[in-house]
Amino acid sequence: MHKLLVTLLVSTTAALASGGEFFPLETGNTWTYREASTGQSFTVRVGLPVLIEDTVYYSLRGYVETPVLVRFDEKNNQMVYFDEERRLEIPLTVFAPMESGWWHAPLRPCEQEGQTAGRPGHYTGAAGPIPALEIRYRAFGCADTGVEQEQFAANIGMLRRTVQTIAGPRDFDLVFARVGCLRLGALPEASFSAAAALHPRADSIEITM
Repeated sequence: MHKLLVTLLVSTTAALASGGEFFPLETGNTWTYREASTGQSFTVRVGLPVLIEDTVYYSLRGYVETPVLVRFDEKNNQMVYFDEERRLEIPLTVFAPMESGWWHAPLRPCEQEGQTAGRPGHYTGAAGPIPALEIRYRAFGCADTGVEQEQFAANIGMLRRTVQTIAGPRDFDLVFARVGCLRLGALPEASFSAAAALHPRADSIEITM
């Protein structure tokens, strides 16, 4: 999908979006992120639904350190995961804007807290510029690792994750997403076709590309 269409999808709904639209939980939804300088990438996938105590959760892989079962808590505007050992729900990511204070951010690379911005930010990466919900994080006891910031777009999901490394902050930008029936690509694309035919000489094949 071209950048213009992505921008229109977001700008027409950003003002009305709830947290659930910033992280669409539907089986098959997929997001791939890449860090430009190193080529390192990771993928987030929503899997099959699971029914636990009359509540539907979706399996989620790639977003945090371990696979989790999640659902969206509309009342508190947050994504929660089901802790199977303790048999209770724990907030994973809070989308409700905060004027002050921090929320515990579990299952990240180190002990972290998050703070959701009260005002919309702007994403300026490959798929931008796009209005974005911003969450910043702080870490305890780990100077060279951990998430620093995440940016989300309505009806698309996470656009960028900034992580701390020993070489400094690194931005992982969205390069591909499949959200519902939408297929989004933020990188330039090209295609070609090839046709093969037998050459009059029996020992060769002519290929037109």
